[in-house]
Amino acid sequence: MSRFVNKIFNYLKSIEEFIDPTSICLDINKSVQLDRFSCGIHSAFMILNYFNKVKYLREINYNTELLKKDGIDTEPLLNIIRNFNCSVKVNSNAFLSDITKSINDKNPILISVDDGEHWVVVYGYSMNSIFVLDPSPLSAIRCRWNVKTFLKRWDENWIAVVSDK
Repeated sequence: MSRFVNKIFNYLKSIEEFIDPTSICLDINKSVQLDRFSCGIHSAFMILNYFNKVKYLREINYNTELLKKDGIDTEPLLNIIRNFNCSVKVNSNAFLSDITKSINDKNPILISVDDGEHWVVVYGYSMNSIFVLDPSPLSAIRCRWNVKTFLKRWDENWIAVVSDK
């Protein structure tokens, strides 16, 4: 069922990208949180899948001892990504220009939003928007956030830029 749901949400994602003629987006698939895995694990999966490190979510399940009932902390999450031979560069004082540069360099960005309550992946931008993969089924239908909304939800200008080693 989740594969079917992900296909639907990825189709909607492609429409949002298409209707914004100024969009520059990475070719990354969305994974919607319909299971016991946290938003952090789904965000890591989307990034790792983009770099062809994993094909299935269950491939990163070996780290379940790091999971808490309400999600996963920053360092364990970044270590999951590093364990798959990806480089993670944290910037605690990032600007929108850092995001656009990372996307132009073909590197997705892990960020926290909503006062540290939620993990999402930034995968694109346009003149007036930031494109975000939100694994929450309640928010998954929209990928394009206007810049004002993005800045309001983005936690303390923190980003983790992920690249393939």
